[in-house]
Amino acid sequence: MRIWTLLLLLCPMAPLDAAEIRGNTMGSPYQVKWHGEAAAIDPEQLQHQVHQRLAQLNHTFSHFQPQSELSRFNRSAQGGEVSTALLEVVHRANTLHQHTEGTLDITVAPLVSLWGFGPDGAITTPPSAKAIAEARAKTGMEKLTLGPQRLEKSHPNLTLNLGAIAKGYAVDQLAELLEARGVPNYLINVGGEMRLKGHNPQGNLWRIGIEQPGSKGQQSMLTVAPGDAAVATSGDYRQYFRHQGKHYTHIIDPTLGAPIQSQVISATVIHPYCLEADGYATAAMVMGAERALAMAEHLGLAMMLIEVEDGQWQLHRSRAFKQLTSRDPPGL
Repeated sequence: MRIWTLLLLLCPMAPLDAAEIRGNTMGSPYQVKWHGEAAAIDPEQLQHQVHQRLAQLNHTFSHFQPQSELSRFNRSAQGGEVSTALLEVVHRANTLHQHTEGTLDITVAPLVSLWGFGPDGAITTPPSAKAIAEARAKTGMEKLTLGPQRLEKSHPNLTLNLGAIAKGYAVDQLAELLEARGVPNYLINVGGEMRLKGHNPQGNLWRIGIEQPGSKGQQSMLTVAPGDAAVATSGDYRQYFRHQGKHYTHIIDPTLGAPIQSQVISATVIHPYCLEADGYATAAMVMGAERALAMAEHLGLAMMLIEVEDGQWQLHRSRAFKQLTSRDPPGL
């Protein structure tokens, strides 16, 4: 995901019984806030546990670290035995692939790198049609076999990129850590992917402001009160390059082998789990407004899309999302 901070935390000054830790992971800042009976947990001890868990996840899922488990799998010709964490994430990604008509596809790693958004570094001009066709031949979830403790390839050059869901999984893992410590109220934010439980220190539901595109985190379009849930936003206006006046985003359409051509510039999803919120938000960007909203209504997803049409923003919200909106955005 790219993953940029597209969500804003809205809350007044916290009372003294609230605690907070911050740090950096997976190329993004993270924040954990909690309060209540478990607020007496030593913040330094918890930060050590959080840092240790995030380091483990990064060493599992990073496609930038040459010695990560994912990088080693990508270099292998046939795959093989993998960790429980990697297998779980791939299984959940496979389910998302099926629910999103194939638009969430973790095998697009060769295309992500070809277009300059992977570990091989950035590019300034689009690749050739021949190069795209060669990269596409190395992709496809059907080339990946999921066993009880194994991931196997039918193509030796099949590689995975978990950027669309890894940070969401990290958020879920931190939530499990806090749950195990009995924390009743918390907010977790890893690079803009969030999970919340309970109430803020003032006794109200946590409220999240969804950033207005292009405001660089300075202005929110509207606020939501998700309750005990995860929130993830995907956008095409933070990580991209331009060539001859055309915009090429980091989000790849697996059916085209190229950056998305949708007019949707931002997608927000609320779900019980952040991995799924993360994945559905990315898929919505690929699908476009009509297909994504149809999917959201079919699955009962809380989804909001921002679409640009004739230079004007159009806001689309699923029925489930409208129930969580605390105010309408100005000017839309």
